[in-house]
Amino acid sequence: MLGYVTHATDRALWAFRIPDLTTPQLDIVRSWLDAIDQATQELEHQHLKRRDLKEVLTLQVDKKIEWAVDVGWDDSMKIRKLLPGEM
Repeated sequence: MLGYVTHATDRALWAFRIPDLTTPQLDIVRSWLDAIDQATQELEHQHLKRRDLKEVLTLQVDKKIEWAVDVGWDDSMKIRKLLPGEM
């Protein structure tokens, strides 16, 4: 599944860097940050629908924001064997 992933390259989104973003990008940033805020509020108030650990909130290539399965989760979790005290 292709989509936007939170890395250093999306710093302009997280910092809401208006000078670095186009008008359409600003609309996407507002929607993305609103979705993150809503998910955080639901979690803090324990109204969050129970989700599998492999589900992540994603900003898709088509600019839709939706929950999706992280297909790389299992591979990423293999590091637990290398760093067992870290997780």
